[in-house]
Amino acid sequence: MYNIIRKKRDGGELSHNEKVHYLMEKNTVDADFLYKVMGVKESITSWENLEHDVKRVYIYFKNTDYIVDRSVAQKLEIYQKLRYKGKTITQQELRGNLTNSPNGKYFRLYDEGERETRGNVIYTFSVFSEDLFTPKATIAVELENETLLEDRNENSYVGDRCILDEKNNLILSTFEDDEKMKNLLEEKITLTDEKGIHILDDEVILYTSSRQNNWKYVSVVEKGEYLSELSNIRLLTYLMIFLYIVVGIALAYYMTLKNYHSKTFFQHNNNTLHHYQKKLANL
Repeated sequence: MYNIIRKKRDGGELSHNEKVHYLMEKNTVDADFLYKVMGVKESITSWENLEHDVKRVYIYFKNTDYIVDRSVAQKLEIYQKLRYKGKTITQQELRGNLTNSPNGKYFRLYDEGERETRGNVIYTFSVFSEDLFTPKATIAVELENETLLEDRNENSYVGDRCILDEKNNLILSTFEDDEKMKNLLEEKITLTDEKGIHILDDEVILYTSSRQNNWKYVSVVEKGEYLSELSNIRLLTYLMIFLYIVVGIALAYYMTLKNYHSKTFFQHNNNTLHHYQKKLANL
């Protein structure tokens, strides 16, 4: 199961990197700054090589308005043009998300003409210096929507899936009509629900929540498929019970037979010994 909190935690190792802390205290991009950038790139590359389901990790340094990933290190203005050409996010929006987003939040990234819920998710968390109230750098982990939606699909049902944030806002989905499904989910899933199943006329809604960030992972499947799966599970359960009974009877029979032969063997030996004792007594 995919765990975005684990990505956040593991990515947090970058926040303890000495070079990262050095760069976030700098106010100018000088030769020494660029030299340290090379070490940060290596650290990001090492982390990404271990996390194949992460599309991209980068660090934004607030004092210098500078972004570093495994292969690009540029001012935010240039970085946005290089990495996010054709995306709807502007330089101002990107800067705002990286500067003002609360620790452990997200923003979405999607192509022009694409629905918001079909884009990628960028999960952010802050890097603090001695001033614990003002972050001076932000680590951003970009995750593809397919990775989040498919990896969190805990059941074998084939259907539409979506992710809701802690306020039940639709983050990602495979629905044809997001607004219709959003209204339906709002009727059936409350903010305090952690997990549940709602059986409707033609569909079944299944969902579970993450206790770390309160995101809800929802599957909407056809009622017929869900009931068929339940029947298969019930049949498998009956089969397992039957097998346990058969195995139990076989073991009981084997132990009884074994004990019977042991008892017969000792009784026979006892009779034989008694017979010879009588003969010896008559000599």
